[in-house]
Amino acid sequence: WVALEAGRGSTGGFEWLAGRVPGVTDATATVPLGTSLDGGAHVVAGVSTYVGRDPAWARGNGSTAGSFDVSVEEDTSQDAETDHLPETIDYFAFNTSGVVGAYDYDFFG
Repeated sequence: WVALEAGRGSTGGFEWLAGRVPGVTDATATVPLGTSLDGGAHVVAGVSTYVGRDPAWARGNGSTAGSFDVSVEEDTSQDAETDHLPETIDYFAFNTSGVVGAYDYDFFG
């Protein structure tokens, strides 16, 4: 897993934005990023609350440079319906591939 505080930053052309959005259900929600990521937004998202008894996860439905679509998908292991109560989704959006490290590269060089 990855632990990040909400915020944004950039380094060497790699731009990122981390945040959370409450109230996401099984209906697709468009989440505005509040900025436009150069090159388009690539998003990793996950459910950070667990409301109700049915297992569920975040499902991505596409993105643009300034927003992404997400919903909460539920399985049918407990029952046949897939309606889901509002959850909070945490996300990490970034503009391009790259290497991000949390240690001093010079120390290991």
